Amino acid sequence: MTLYLDRSVARSFKAMGKGYQSRINRLLQTWLQMKAAGMIEVEKAMLDRQREVNKAHDAAEAEGVSVPYLRCYAKTPPIEELPEVDW
Repeated sequence: MTLYLDRSVARSFKAMGKGYQSRINRLLQTWLQMKAAGMIEVEKAMLDRQREVNKAHDAAEAEGVSVPYLRCYAKTPPIEELPEVDW
């Protein structure tokens, strides 16, 4: 099997030195195990919560309340913009 990676991803793993292919395999294997255990679903809940926090931040700022530490700064697209994946 051939696996095509983005150039930046391949460079990052290769920079880790010998055994980078085994590391990629372990990472994928761990992801599959987590998906099978339902742990990946937590990510959607976290994204939903992040949006709620950001919405509260925006509402507070609109009312003139300063809440500098409330905003979530992760760059994630709105859940409706995420591609549908058939697991």
